[in-house]
Amino acid sequence: MFGIDPWDEQGSLLMCTPEKRAMNQYYSSKRSNCVSPTLLCILILLCILALSLQCYAQERHKVSLNLPDIERVLPRVYGKFDSEMIVESSGMVKSRIHDNMFWTHNDSGDSARLFAVDRYGRLILPPDAASYEGIAVHGAENVDWEGIACDNNGGLYIGDTGNNNKNKELFVVYKIVEPSPTEAISVLIKQHINVFYPDRDDPSLRKKRVNAEALFWAKDYLFFITKAGKVRHSDLYALSLDELEEENPLILNGSFDFKGMVTGADASADGNKLAVLTYNGVWLFEVEEDSIDYFHGAVSWLPIRAGQCEAICFDGKSLLISNEQGRLYKILLHDLVPLSHHTN
Repeated sequence: MFGIDPWDEQGSLLMCTPEKRAMNQYYSSKRSNCVSPTLLCILILLCILALSLQCYAQERHKVSLNLPDIERVLPRVYGKFDSEMIVESSGMVKSRIHDNMFWTHNDSGDSARLFAVDRYGRLILPPDAASYEGIAVHGAENVDWEGIACDNNGGLYIGDTGNNNKNKELFVVYKIVEPSPTEAISVLIKQHINVFYPDRDDPSLRKKRVNAEALFWAKDYLFFITKAGKVRHSDLYALSLDELEEENPLILNGSFDFKGMVTGADASADGNKLAVLTYNGVWLFEVEEDSIDYFHGAVSWLPIRAGQCEAICFDGKSLLISNEQGRLYKILLHDLVPLSHHTN
């Protein structure tokens, strides 16, 4: 009609109705959105590489050391709790504002209260001690208190982190201002810190990571170490105290094979040393000033036999340990045996 063939050499319509043009454009866009087999293979390989790197990173977190053949040591008995109110000390920390004073608490089943003792286990009392029952922590509940930590600004942190029945998904740490044990018989909660493990929604992992008996403060972080039980490695979790929410996820910092169940931990005031207690040994980790990668720092260890030990804390150049029988043991830091690293 116009001297132009409406069909090209391949038989495609050059002059067509708007409806047909729209249909051609639609199918053309569908073809352009299709993934070629080559691109699909590349995407699959990238996914495999990403998963491999993630697994490598997770495995790098896991540290295991070869231990020398050393006979277990009976530490020196240094004292004994002299109060019948302290029936099962499950946490202990040295005060950083009062000389020769340590805070401890009972395990689950007791009321929400703290006790102040000296390094020999003698109770520190207010002048009117006739009806003294410890320092009550108002606003708190002792469901399963397992650890206590101290910061460098007069703050105490009490960890209700035990979960032997594996039925808790949210845990609480109570922060209080450290009271004077010779003046106060009660103290108010300053802050409730609710925490949860990042895998709480994964039932296959829940049994591994929900029970922690070790709590410590270092470098403006709270740290939690899982007890491990049948699992070979215990996990170290960190919580930054800078910006807290109503519920706060713990971040995995590393995993370590303690060759036993972890029951207590404490950090030095500068945060560069970490002491960890198990039923059969004491571990010491040392890192640089700007590091919190404790399990990749220098490591020392000492196998011990002191009953069911539940709490440990620094006392100058030594460590103070308590057991369920109320005895206090002292270990000098230089008595621990240096170890070399072997990462699994």
